[in-house]
Amino acid sequence: MGEEIRLAVINNRQFRVGLVPALFCTVLISLSGTSNFAGQQAEVSKIAEITFKLDRVSDGKTENGIWTHREEYVASDREKVYVDHMKFDSPTTTTSAAKLAASRATKIIEASQRRSKDGTVIGERTLAIFPFNVSSKADSGVKVFSLIWTNGLSYIQITSNSQRDVLAMENFLKLQ
Repeated sequence: MGEEIRLAVINNRQFRVGLVPALFCTVLISLSGTSNFAGQQAEVSKIAEITFKLDRVSDGKTENGIWTHREEYVASDREKVYVDHMKFDSPTTTTSAAKLAASRATKIIEASQRRSKDGTVIGERTLAIFPFNVSSKADSGVKVFSLIWTNGLSYIQITSNSQRDVLAMENFLKLQ
């Protein structure tokens, strides 16, 4: 049986709130910040909760033989959240796949390189807006938010109609 994992994120610090048996993943996001610990404890009661229920899991390979894994969640706001994992044969191929995916975006919201403690680039993080129909950049009015994250051979893409859900899932997966 799964566990309901509750994390409070206040001023970029995570606090484990508790574990309850369930088939849910819960991420707590602070609505307002305070800089002192007493204030942070008071803010816990004002935390908005986003709950993710795992709906579906699938595995496969692309036509190029790349391993893929997809998790589909339903968030408490009823939006679907998709988490795609891929393993490539080299960091260069992983970076190329991330750049290709980002090139289809209508707008890049954030883009940064991830570095190790010694300053070596170990991956990339890109938050972008995509058209609902990725094969056409025509503006249908529907926004799809996607976070593309790489680390060596690993490629993860989190996608939803809700930017907040994408960022909450990133936090849950601890992709910082």
